[in-house]
Amino acid sequence: PGPVLSPWSSLNTFLTQPTTNTCPTPTGLTAAVTGNQAMYLTWNAVTGALSYNIRYRVTSSTAWTNTTSPTNSKQIGGLTPGTVYECQVQTVCSTLNGAVITSAWSPSILVTLPLFLNVYPNPADNIDKVTFDADVSGSSIIEIRNLFGVIVYTQTIQTMGGNNDVLISIVSLKEGLYNLNILTGNK
Repeated sequence: PGPVLSPWSSLNTFLTQPTTNTCPTPTGLTAAVTGNQAMYLTWNAVTGALSYNIRYRVTSSTAWTNTTSPTNSKQIGGLTPGTVYECQVQTVCSTLNGAVITSAWSPSILVTLPLFLNVYPNPADNIDKVTFDADVSGSSIIEIRNLFGVIVYTQTIQTMGGNNDVLISIVSLKEGLYNLNILTGNK
């Protein structure tokens, strides 16, 4: 007589951990400036992504501000005009066994938020009103350049940090297209 065997146990199902749990890093991160205090980030959608983590910081800072998005875009407001920001995004994924994992951070992009600048009336008549934001109080330089880049008008003024209004006489300028530059602080 042979060995005596017991009956088989009840059936139990289990799932093994895949050897590679990949969560693709988002690609194609771009930014559109939507005002002097906001930017709109977009990137290529990652198939199977649960959501995305976004982080951004002023380039001179080591501290990141973190936020999330359920889609492949994010509007970020309340930013500082005249400032350069570094932005990155990462994917949040789910593995086959339900664990949540994240991808590596995307390569950084740099986004410069402009200082507010308005010239009125445009086209100009004899006097233009220039309204702009200065990052700090102090001396600022207003330059008007022709299309060849030659400075045809310059004026140094004292500005306050924040909103400033300046009247500029343009009577001496010939009819044409000009570029207005304001150098305030180090911007």
